[in-house]
Amino acid sequence: MYSANGKNRAHSGEGHGVSNVIIFVVLFAVLCAGFYLTSFADLFSHAAAWWPMIAVIGSGIIAYGVGMHVFGRSDAHPDRTANEAAAVAEVDAEYAQALNASARKH
Repeated sequence: MYSANGKNRAHSGEGHGVSNVIIFVVLFAVLCAGFYLTSFADLFSHAAAWWPMIAVIGSGIIAYGVGMHVFGRSDAHPDRTANEAAAVAEVDAEYAQALNASARKH
């Protein structure tokens, strides 16, 4: 994983402390809301069992969507994709240059 300046980062969450906290708070709120919604489920009454479980499944889908699409990195972003491609090309060029230098020595 390369950052915007083309340098290799130690891990993918480096430098994203605020967004990591926001994601945690949002997803923890969704988890707590799911626990609260299940308290309304009455498994002996079909009418009272459907809507809380549908709400729990819907909140899970929303949590997945928030984590993956809102706060996640999109590969379709042209700047990030271009920077990563440039960084990979630079690493490949350095590798090819090192191979050429090694071949000249031998």
